[in-house]
Amino acid sequence: MFSQIGERYGVGGGVTSLVNGVGSVGAIIEGPIVGALAHYIGWDDVVHLMAILCALCAVACLRAHRILKEQALLPTEISDQH
Repeated sequence: MFSQIGERYGVGGGVTSLVNGVGSVGAIIEGPIVGALAHYIGWDDVVHLMAILCALCAVACLRAHRILKEQALLPTEISDQH
């Protein structure tokens, strides 16, 4: 989906590379951060924190989907499904 949006501006490969790179950096730093949080605040609070972060991400994704759909930046096969 990101590459399709980027293709509209001629930067599809760059957008895909950026998303992939950010995901890789996140995967690298996730382990030490979660371990440190578990050490300082305990696993129960870490699980609650992750649940809250997942909910915030879901809200952000739904908002982005709505904005892209309004601006007609989503491919038709994706925007017509919802």
